Amino acid sequence: MASKRLIVALLTIAVFTPAAALRAEPGENPDLYKAYFLEKACRDYTGARELYHKAASDSSQLNRRAAIAGENRCRDELAAQNLATLMPPDALAYVELNRPGEILEKLCDMLGLTTNDMRAILAERPSASDNAPFHVPNHVAISPAIFECLRAFGGAAVALTGFDHTEAARHSGLLVIHHGDATMLRGLLETAFQFSPLSEKVADMPTFAFECPKMGTITGVLTDGLLIVGTSRDLLQGAVARLTGDAPSLASREDLRDVMTQREGATLFAFADIQGCLKVAKSTMSDRDIREFNVANAIADLDSFRWASLSFGIHDKALGAQIAVHLADDHHSIAYNLLRLPPMSRKCLDAVPANAAAIFGLGLNPALVNAAVDTARRDGKVAGPTGLDLGREFFGNIQELCGFVIPGDVKASDDGHGPKNIPNGGLILAVNDPARSKALWNQILSLPGLVEGSEPVAPEETKIGDTDATAYTIPHFGKVYMSELDGRIALATSRAALKAMIHAKSRGKSIANDEIMGPVIAKMPADSSIMLAAHFGRLAEIGMNKGGMGMMAGQAKETMSKMIFWAGIGQSPNQLTVRVALGGLPDVNEALKTYGPMLNGFVNMAFKEMQHSHEPKIVKKAAKATGKAARVKKVESSEDDDDSKPQSLD
Repeated sequence: MASKRLIVALLTIAVFTPAAALRAEPGENPDLYKAYFLEKACRDYTGARELYHKAASDSSQLNRRAAIAGENRCRDELAAQNLATLMPPDALAYVELNRPGEILEKLCDMLGLTTNDMRAILAERPSASDNAPFHVPNHVAISPAIFECLRAFGGAAVALTGFDHTEAARHSGLLVIHHGDATMLRGLLETAFQFSPLSEKVADMPTFAFECPKMGTITGVLTDGLLIVGTSRDLLQGAVARLTGDAPSLASREDLRDVMTQREGATLFAFADIQGCLKVAKSTMSDRDIREFNVANAIADLDSFRWASLSFGIHDKALGAQIAVHLADDHHSIAYNLLRLPPMSRKCLDAVPANAAAIFGLGLNPALVNAAVDTARRDGKVAGPTGLDLGREFFGNIQELCGFVIPGDVKASDDGHGPKNIPNGGLILAVNDPARSKALWNQILSLPGLVEGSEPVAPEETKIGDTDATAYTIPHFGKVYMSELDGRIALATSRAALKAMIHAKSRGKSIANDEIMGPVIAKMPADSSIMLAAHFGRLAEIGMNKGGMGMMAGQAKETMSKMIFWAGIGQSPNQLTVRVALGGLPDVNEALKTYGPMLNGFVNMAFKEMQHSHEPKIVKKAAKATGKAARVKKVESSEDDDDSKPQSLD
C-alpha cells in the first residue's frame, strides 16, 4: 500500500512539476516590453538595446533568450545606420546604398503621387458608361502599400580593400546587405543558408564558405539583420569584430570626418582613398608608366590628392548630387591653382531682375580694398584705355560677372540679316575700378558701329528714367545698352532689360528677393565660384514669344511654374566641389486637372473609331452568312417541290 502511494506521489511530481516550471519560466519583466516598444514602434535602437542588455541577466531562460535576440537585432540596426562602421579603415573605395525605396517615395511625393487615403481616391471612380468606355482619372496616386514594401529593404554597401588592374579576379573586399524589414528577403536568405557550404563558425554565428574560381575562398555570416560576405576569412572576422565590438573602422578615421558627413541623408554615397589607390597602382607600374606618372605628378601634385566622394539623394524636396575632390592643405598642384577661381561675393546679383528666367555667375578676381585703383583718376578724368587694359579687365579688375535673361518680347536684328529671336538679357560686371571699366567697354562697343555697316554709327546718349545710358549699334544684331549702376557696369540687349536692371537695383527687387529663385540662390554654398540657375516656367514663357512655339510653351509654363535647376562649382584652396539640384517638379495631378478631360475625350474617341472600323467587316460577314442560309433554304425548298410532283412512267 505504501509502495502504491509512493508511486502515485512520484507520478504526480513528474507530471505537474514541468508544467509549473513552464508557467513560471517567462516571468514578468517590464524591461522586455519597453525595449520591444522602443525597437518596433519608436525605432530607438540605442535605448532598446540598453534595456535588452539589462534584461539579458533575467533569471528566466526564455526572457534571457528573448533579450539576447533583441539586443542582437538592435546591434544590427545600429550598424546598418552607417555600414562604414563595419568596413576596414584601410579600405580603398566604399559604396553605400541606403534605403533606396525612400527616395522613390520622396520622388513620387514631389510629383504629387502620394496619398494617405487610397480608398477615398478609389471612391471617386465614376460608374460605367457606354459613352466613356475608357476613363483617365482626375487624380492619380500610388498606393502606400507599395511604398511600404519598397521602404522595407535596408540597403547594401561594398568596400574595396585591394585590386589589381591587370586581373579582376585579384580584387578583395567586403559586401554587407541589410535586409531591413523585407521579410521575404530575410526568409529567402535564412532558408537558403541552411543549404550553404559549411565552414568554421565566426563568433558563433552561422557561417558559410565556398571556393570561387580565380578568387579563392568566399566566406560569409548571417546575423539577425545583416549578410556579411568577404573575399577572405580575415576580412570577415574583422567585420564581425567591428560589429560586436569597437574595433577601428572606416567611419572612425579622423582624416575622413568631413567626407563621412556627406553620406548623411544620401541614398547613394561613394568614396575613394586616392592615395591608397595610387599606392596600389604604382606597385604594378612599369618603368615607363612611372616616368609618365612623375611628369603628371609634377604638374598636378597627385601626391597631395586625398580623397574623392559622390553623394546623391533628395534634400528639402529637391533631387541633388555632389562630387568633391579634396587635396592636402599644403598642396602645390599647379593645375588646380591655375583653374581655381575666387568665390562670388554675389554683389552683382542685386541688379538682376526678380523675374529672371536664368542666371549665370562667375567669380574672377578678389575685391581690392586699397586705393591703387584710383591712381588712374586725375582731376575726375580717366586715362584712355590701352591694349593691355583688356587683359587687366578680366585678370584684375572684374570681381565677378552675372548674366541673365528675362521674359518679354524678343527682337530681331535691325537689318534682318542677324538673329531673329534675341531675348531680353543683360550682363552685370562688379568691378574694382568702374571708371576704367566704363571707358574700356565704351571703346569696345563703339568699334562695330564705326567700322562695320554701310556707314559709321556713333554711340547715342540716352536716359532711362533718371539714369544715364549709352546705346551702341551693332551691325547684324541691333542696339546694345550700357550704364553704370552704383559701381557696377550694366550691359543689356534691350532697353527693357536695362530698365529692369535699374529697377532691381534702385527698388531692392532683385533675384535675391524673388519668392521662388531667392531661396534657391540663398541655399547655394558660399564657396561657389561658378553658379547657374534656371526657372523652367519662365524659360517657357520666353519660348512663347517665338514663332510656332506659343501654344506648347504656354502649356509648359503652367506645368513647370515652380521647376528650378541649379548648379554650382566651389573651389576652395584645397577642395573642388560640384553640386547640382533639381526641385519644384510638376504636380502630375494638377496637370491631369487641365489635360484630363481632353485626354478622356481623345482616348474614348479613338476607342470608338477603332470599334467602328470593325463594324463593316462584321456586317459583311453577317450578310454572307444570311445569303448562304437563304440559298440553302431555296435549294431545299426546290427539292421538296420535286418530290411532291407526280413522276411520269416511261
